[in-house]
Amino acid sequence: MENITVKTKLDQFFEKSQSLERIYEEYALSKGLTYMSFTVLGIIYDHPESCTQKLICERSLYTKQSVNLIIKSFWQDGYVELKEDPADRRNKKIYFTGKGRIYADEVIGKLQNVEKQAMEQLSDDQWEQLLQMVDVFEKKFLSGMADLLSSNA
Repeated sequence: MENITVKTKLDQFFEKSQSLERIYEEYALSKGLTYMSFTVLGIIYDHPESCTQKLICERSLYTKQSVNLIIKSFWQDGYVELKEDPADRRNKKIYFTGKGRIYADEVIGKLQNVEKQAMEQLSDDQWEQLLQMVDVFEKKFLSGMADLLSSNA
């Protein structure tokens, strides 16, 4: 009986997570973007002065090739420009053009306002509790996965 209860709880948790993911994906599609392109656009938006392809790969877990194709399409559309990083000439920093900033404000900026309004519906205590609960789940899950992976070695 305990396993059924735990399974049901996990199903509910993952259903909520997937529901949120679907909302973001539907929004991306409504703006003419794939979910991957939308994610990349958001990362550039959140790191306007320090965005590199490496950062995007680290944040999104997308391959370098996928990120490169997305950046190239944004560049072709006139949304971004690439400038050599003076600190590391092997890397290029990604910046919005004026057109790109307007586009990103329309897509990402408006979304972030909706996210902010939703977050403001939670009290500080509720938000802290939510984070703590997810943190506990994550730590226990990671520990269990480490055990599982080491037993497969």
